[in-house]
Amino acid sequence: MSVLLSINSLSKEFKTEKGLIKVLDDINLEISAGESVSITGPSGSGKSTLLGICAGLEDPSSGTVNLCGELISSISETARSELRLKHVGFIFQSFQLIPSLSALENVTTPAEIAGNKDARSAAQALLDKVGLDDRMHHYPNQLSGGEQQRVALARAFINNPQILFADEPTGNLDAENSADMEDLIFELNEEQQTTLLIVTHDMEMAAKTSRIIKLKGGKIDVD
Repeated sequence: MSVLLSINSLSKEFKTEKGLIKVLDDINLEISAGESVSITGPSGSGKSTLLGICAGLEDPSSGTVNLCGELISSISETARSELRLKHVGFIFQSFQLIPSLSALENVTTPAEIAGNKDARSAAQALLDKVGLDDRMHHYPNQLSGGEQQRVALARAFINNPQILFADEPTGNLDAENSADMEDLIFELNEEQQTTLLIVTHDMEMAAKTSRIIKLKGGKIDVD
């Protein structure tokens, strides 16, 4: 399998009034195309920061990230945005839907930006797949948390991404909706053969991935 995401000697520091805080410390990691990988660890271990850097949403203090054949640090923010649009899907704990758009419009928008002439029909098919065929024209404030995350999941897959980044995708859901969301993520992931990188506290969800990476104190825990 080809390597889709390569992280080399990556560190991240933040300046505070008390000095520098190192959140990530010399992270080295490779993820191959088609893999499903979870990142676990206690709060404050750097999981979400690592995910953001992998997606080019943040810059590391040192080290490199190669995503889908691009060395992220060497390309412009415009090029990064283009890379994410074409090759990356996102699911966030807080859903991050556009409140003024319907469920269908939220899912359709990334595909339209990417130039997909069949964006609307593709969005309808995905919303049907996640069980929202009768809620397509509802706005986020008319949807439950579980329904909003289903919309976010459909949006994440609309451009057939090579890799999906999921940051605590079940963190704001109750047990029943969490179980449904897990099933949908892995079902769609298998259908589209997407590489999957999940940050989660949910060890049952982590156990469904092919590999678990444990972070502790900003380092990969090898114990």
